[in-house]
Amino acid sequence: MVKFRGKAIFFGSALAATDILSLWLSFCLAYVLRRQALPNILSISQEPLGFAFLAKTNFTLAASLILLIFLFDKLYTQRFAFWEETRYVLKAIVLSFIALMLIIFISRRYESFSRAVIIFTCLFSIVLIPVMRFLIKNIFYSFAALRRKIFILGTNHLGSLVAKEISRNKILGYEIAGFLTEEKEKIGQSIEGYPVIGEISEFETLSKQHQVKEIIVALSGHSRNDLLQLLGHFEEKVESIRIIPTIGDIFSAGVKIEILGDILSLTVPRNLFKPNQLIVKSIFEFVITSMITLVLSPVLLIISLAIKLDSPGPIFYIQKRLGKDKKIFDLIKFRSMYVDGDQKLAVYLEKNPEAKREWETYRKLRGYDPRVTRVGRVIRKYSLDELPQLFNFFKRDLNLVGPRPYMPEELEKMGDKSKTISRVKPGITGLWQVRGRNLLTFNERLILDEFYIRNWSLWLDIVILIKTIKAVITREGAF
Repeated sequence: MVKFRGKAIFFGSALAATDILSLWLSFCLAYVLRRQALPNILSISQEPLGFAFLAKTNFTLAASLILLIFLFDKLYTQRFAFWEETRYVLKAIVLSFIALMLIIFISRRYESFSRAVIIFTCLFSIVLIPVMRFLIKNIFYSFAALRRKIFILGTNHLGSLVAKEISRNKILGYEIAGFLTEEKEKIGQSIEGYPVIGEISEFETLSKQHQVKEIIVALSGHSRNDLLQLLGHFEEKVESIRIIPTIGDIFSAGVKIEILGDILSLTVPRNLFKPNQLIVKSIFEFVITSMITLVLSPVLLIISLAIKLDSPGPIFYIQKRLGKDKKIFDLIKFRSMYVDGDQKLAVYLEKNPEAKREWETYRKLRGYDPRVTRVGRVIRKYSLDELPQLFNFFKRDLNLVGPRPYMPEELEKMGDKSKTISRVKPGITGLWQVRGRNLLTFNERLILDEFYIRNWSLWLDIVILIKTIKAVITREGAF
């Protein structure tokens, strides 16, 4: 336990030092910009206050406020995934600098502060603090001794999802030592690349062998009494226990915890069903999409010409898709396939049983696809065939970000989730496009789409748009 706390104190102190360093660099850049660059660019007078004086007043006060708010938001004691942590960091920085400006206003000591330096420090720190935190955590967790080793209890789909999320978020600093199971026949198997090393009943022996003091319980089909009995068994044997709730589809929809007096309440969010949320989303997306369309206009023209020269047929491919309220609309894409592509595909699948099985699972072919033209291979690789969907946005068929636009024949396969997903407009990009794209199964896409609808926020849309750029550049899951 002493070792566990010592490691937590070390991480917290290191992060606090990193935050102070990041803020100091932001302050230095802001001072140079105000003192040297702005007077030359805008022909204004130089900053009259000296560097040492501003460091003593502006920097010291700003650093104190930021550290206090970071402590309050548990940014030194709790582990977050990168984008979740960035959201908390940005909120804390903005609140700190608002508080700083209020202090200046109330104290009326305007002559002791530089508003320009304060504003630029805030802007620079919004970038530097999250980046520096990301870098320092990656440096720390590159050393195995500084990672937290964990066992995942449960070898079901839930346990697999937990392992996948931990693998995707290295910044959390967890190292999966392996799975423990209730099914003896699964020992020796591998789940998401991690071994099933033994039964849950063998925990004491295995924990000493692998030096594991933390567990994540991902067991399904257990009664409340069974879980309580299990927790009682591990209470004195581990330093940390995390339980993944198994409450059906509600789990995938992202419940929120609230305390009603002494009662624990699970609230199911429905963010994109609220009119005020939709207004904010619409305004944000109209501005962003207009800018994107203006910038990409030359690219649209070049691709149109290339398609026309490459193979006979129209420039655009129109496909029927399900829109809001299950209404069918025409989805516009650049044509990336031969006009007789369906016939070519049928012949190919008949001759290749393995490709046929892949098609039935993903409705995609990861390797060679006989339907795709030469230009089509290029534009599909970088998702450029999706660009004409910008026109669908202005026709109000699509949102910029949203659930994927499903095909009419997929409606029955969507099951009960179609009720939730069809209540909002689909999107040009979305959560499933930045979480694996074509590597995901159909059911995994449904889960992500429902999660997005229920947990929508402007910040989530911003993160998805940033990740979309990365997904297009790296071609993750594209085929």
